[in-house]
Amino acid sequence: MSNRVAIRLIVAALLILHGLAAPGRDVFARTDETLFSESRAAMGTSFELHIYAAERTRADALFEAAFDEIERVEGALSNYRPSSELSRINAQAGRAPVTTDPEVFALLERAFTYSRRSGGAFDITVGKLMKAWGFFRGAGKYPTEDELRLVREQTGWRRVRLDAAARSVSFRAPGLELDPGGIGKGYALDRAGEQLLERGVQDFLFHGGRSTLVARGHRPGSRGWLTGLRHPLRPLERIAQFCLVDQALSTSGSATQFFRHRGK
Repeated sequence: MSNRVAIRLIVAALLILHGLAAPGRDVFARTDETLFSESRAAMGTSFELHIYAAERTRADALFEAAFDEIERVEGALSNYRPSSELSRINAQAGRAPVTTDPEVFALLERAFTYSRRSGGAFDITVGKLMKAWGFFRGAGKYPTEDELRLVREQTGWRRVRLDAAARSVSFRAPGLELDPGGIGKGYALDRAGEQLLERGVQDFLFHGGRSTLVARGHRPGSRGWLTGLRHPLRPLERIAQFCLVDQALSTSGSATQFFRHRGK
């Protein structure tokens, strides 16, 4: 995500957004502005934006700018859309280097920087593994050892070559596929947040699927944006809470992305 302070919690949990628009309960509301909220479907989940504005028409214009940017990023990065730039790279980079646009190339550079720094713990080359385990347009399945052996040969960040001079991407393993699931929502939120900042919005909370969010500024009269962490197995139980100011927060785990196999 962006250079702002980011907190990454590798836990099986979801975020709880604390009563942001509850009528009559916003003790920090501005006297001249109202808290507006809107959610829209994108990237296989629901994105929701909370902003303050003097009137509804102003809020609607801001919603359009932010969600249009989410849609633009999804159009470039979605591996569910054959027309996306990422799908073009996946289809062609195993045969020959693919020259891509500056934005996508910069994001790939960032992703592989994270792979190097994490020793491969973060890796966007897991496309074939996601399919083998049934997490791509499917309900989940247990792969055979032969299937896993094959897709492991089609996975691994060291099997991708980025040429900065040519701004090209090439795969050293035929069949390798990039999957932006670990970085795409955060990147989209950063870009949409920039659209809001350019329009003079200093205080907002924007989340994608309640698992990734960007908090800018604070709720008027408060120290920040209050956010809770939900227990993955007991949804009504909160295990932590954070007051976020100019920060990003993301959770990752098996609370929502899972399937049952032979009773497990």
